Amino acid sequence: MNDSSFPSVHKLLLHHQVTLFESTPALIIPLMEYIYGNNLSLPDLQLLILGSDKVSDQDFRQLVQRFGNHVEIVNSYGVTEATIDSSYYSSKYSNIESHYGNVPIGKPLPNSRYYILDEEMEPVPVGVEGELYIGGKGVARGYLHNIELTQERFLPDPFLEGGRIYKTGDIARWTEQEVVEFIGREDGQVKVGGIRIEVGEIESVLNRIEGVEASVVLVIGDGIHKYLYAFYVGDARLDNLKMELARRLPRAFVPTRFKCLKEFPLTLNGKLDRRALLVLAREEKESLPVYPKTQLESELIEIWGSILDIKISSIHDSFFDLGGNSILLLKLYNVIDNRYGVPITVADLFAQNTIHMLAHFIQVKSNQSLQIKDSLDVIMEELRAGKITTTAAEQRISNL
Repeated sequence: MNDSSFPSVHKLLLHHQVTLFESTPALIIPLMEYIYGNNLSLPDLQLLILGSDKVSDQDFRQLVQRFGNHVEIVNSYGVTEATIDSSYYSSKYSNIESHYGNVPIGKPLPNSRYYILDEEMEPVPVGVEGELYIGGKGVARGYLHNIELTQERFLPDPFLEGGRIYKTGDIARWTEQEVVEFIGREDGQVKVGGIRIEVGEIESVLNRIEGVEASVVLVIGDGIHKYLYAFYVGDARLDNLKMELARRLPRAFVPTRFKCLKEFPLTLNGKLDRRALLVLAREEKESLPVYPKTQLESELIEIWGSILDIKISSIHDSFFDLGGNSILLLKLYNVIDNRYGVPITVADLFAQNTIHMLAHFIQVKSNQSLQIKDSLDVIMEELRAGKITTTAAEQRISNL
């Protein structure tokens, strides 16, 4: 996705008079923010569906406040093994609060059945967490050429003779309003930017790199602020780690942040203390603060802090080392473009990835724009005074 994507997608939706649009929150939220921020509209849109990842309460409420009067907004949930979407939560529902900071995944669609069961395959009471199983017409026959995994995941329906259910591995609960809240994964499988990722796979590759004795990969943040954080024990060089991971794994699987530890923290009963690692990950970046020297750098620190949802301590910290990703970079592009109006691209933001570098880049571009404006004013004044011909004026303008 490049810097012209949002205008292009908006024009495409307008041109084709799109009435239903479905995509991931990672695309829809910044796209609709661009549309709202630029006073644009989608007059034909009737149904907006977010799927493939969790949606925060805050983002969903904002969409409803801005577009809910003429568009029904839906959070959908489903898995490939049950023909994608199998439940929905609509903006038409009211007074439903989530206890987990995310929008509920809602009610089963027609021809879908939801069971939330305990380890004994018995239904859990309302409000109690259990594993989500999906039944109904959409449940697949199984995995091609993988009998063992098929038998593990596709089971006989214990409540419907002849029926089959799929074991999702997702932890959920029923609410008193008869909708389902998604809580998390039973295993190490997570979604980052709408992509399903097995953190165990990343850890396995990390552990095979020379100099790594052990590793743990965590998902930090939520929604579009979600990123992978890798902890490792050993003497491996960080640049070598990143290079090897980039060579062996898809780009989305390579952690954004890394931290080397002498040993992993343990609980009182000797198990890995993941909560302690989360605390470490959420601490401020360990570097000496480097304060802004100009008004522009101060403004950019405020902008970055808002987008990344952290405190920026140094003008030399990289946007990506602080948890930035391609989606957040697009948000940054929109803010910079609207606020400063200088010619800039997403590729420029990739290259100018510190506050200091970006401030210098914006200042140079701004100065160039002022020089061009001054030159245009001189040319137009000479043209009006009859000192130059129209052809000469056009030639000088083309050379600017």
